[in-house]
Amino acid sequence: MITVFTAKKIITMNPSWPDGTAIAVREGLILEVGTLDTLAPWLAGKKLGVDYEIDDQFEQHVMMPGLIDPHLHPMMAAVLLPMKFITAMKWSFPWDVAPATTTPQAYEQALIDAAAESDASEPFFTWGYHSHWHGEMNRTLLDGIFGDRPAVVWQRSFHEVYLNSAMIKLLAMDEEKARSRPQIDIDAGHFYENGLGYANGLKKAYNGLARSSILAAKRRSVTWRSVCLILIESGATSRKFLIYRRRLIGLFVCHMSSRSMPCRAIQTRGSRL
Repeated sequence: MITVFTAKKIITMNPSWPDGTAIAVREGLILEVGTLDTLAPWLAGKKLGVDYEIDDQFEQHVMMPGLIDPHLHPMMAAVLLPMKFITAMKWSFPWDVAPATTTPQAYEQALIDAAAESDASEPFFTWGYHSHWHGEMNRTLLDGIFGDRPAVVWQRSFHEVYLNSAMIKLLAMDEEKARSRPQIDIDAGHFYENGLGYANGLKKAYNGLARSSILAAKRRSVTWRSVCLILIESGATSRKFLIYRRRLIGLFVCHMSSRSMPCRAIQTRGSRL
C-alpha cells in the first residue's frame, strides 16, 4: 500500500527539488516527493494490483523533514548570552549584532575595545574564541589587555577557558597545585575538559556579574523567552512543558502531542534531556 500525503507545501531541503505538494510513502519509507502529477507513475501501479490512498490531513499545512539533534544544551544559551560575543561568525541578537571576527589581530582589538566599553569594576567574560580564526590565546596576552581586572575567555566549544592572572587570584587558586593537575596549563591560564573543575569558582564570579549587570539580567530574561518562543514558533515543540531537571535551570523541555505540528520533540528510552 502506497500512501500519498498532500500538503500546502513540502520543504525538501534538496536544492535540486526544493519543494512539492505531495509525498508518496510505502511501509514507512519515502518513495518520492513532488506533486500528484509527478507521482503518477507510482499511482499507475494500481492497475497492476499495487494499491494506494490519498491522505489529505496535512493539505493546509507545511511539511518538512524531521530534525534530529542528538546533543543539545538549551540552558547554555542563558549562560552564554550575558557574555560579550566575539566570534568568527556573525550573531544577531534582539539587543545587538556581534560582527564576525576572523583574524588574530581583529580578535585582539575586539578584546581591547570590549574592555574599554564595559564596566571595569566587574569581571569580564567573553565567548566565541577559536584558535583557527583568532590565533594563540594565553594568560600573558590577557594580562596585557585587562591588567588587574579579572577576565575570562570562554572557548567556542564551552569546554575550555583562558583566565588572566587577576581572575586566577580572584578565584584564590593554588598555582602549584594546579600545575600538577591534568588538562590545566596554569602558565597559559588554560583550563579544559576535566581541568575546568579546578576553575569551579568561575560560577561565583559569573553569578556576581549576572546579578549586578542590568544588561546581563535583560539578556538572560530575553534568552529564556526567546529560546522557548523559537522552539514553539518553529513547530519544534508545543506549549505543554515538562520542567527540565526539577527546575534547576528553568528552561522547559516540551513534548508535542498535536498531530497538526510538523515534527515532535520526544525523549526516547535511554536518552537524557
